[in-house]
Amino acid sequence: MRSRRMAWICPGYVYHGQSHLYDHLVVYFQFSIILRHSHHCNHLALSDGHPFTCCLNQVDKPMSAGIVFKSETHVLMGYQPDKNSISGIGGKPMGNETPIETALRETVEEMFGLHPKKKLMDILLTVFTGREPVKNGSYTMFLCSMTDLDLFMMSVKDHSDGSPYYKKFPKTLDDLLFERRTPLGVEVSHLCMVPIIHEPFLVDQRDMKYIA
Repeated sequence: MRSRRMAWICPGYVYHGQSHLYDHLVVYFQFSIILRHSHHCNHLALSDGHPFTCCLNQVDKPMSAGIVFKSETHVLMGYQPDKNSISGIGGKPMGNETPIETALRETVEEMFGLHPKKKLMDILLTVFTGREPVKNGSYTMFLCSMTDLDLFMMSVKDHSDGSPYYKKFPKTLDDLLFERRTPLGVEVSHLCMVPIIHEPFLVDQRDMKYIA
């Protein structure tokens, strides 16, 4: 049989790399196929009639989520050393977390290096449940204002024993950005306010070696 390359697109598989989100996994076959859909699985029939079945549930990934603190012109983001990129604050769920639970826990962990206790999570859920969710593929963002950021910092400060990233727990945006000192190996080393610009742009770093 003469072979030809075909592609099978599997919805639900997410790869997180730098700032890109991919919503499909492409699997290549070296034979011609006929693709038929059912409720739970994709059934592949080879050209000779023999079935090939793969359940999509095997590659389904839980929905990741994050909190977006933004003004009309800027958004709070973090530098990730292991990826050498600046990205949003958030991550993958643990256990049976809802997207808002994931977003709040990940934000506490990445911003302050803390594992939030149940009491803190209950308070944050009371305050932030109902914030507007926006989906980018399989990633859910909850949009919050800079006033919400002040409320978030105050809530964490009042229900924690401080942050290993700050000598004094930050009370203002300036404190959050400029007083941050993280050890090697953390997921988010620096926080920054990034201009909200839809077109791709570059940061000129040629003077960095003279500034530091």
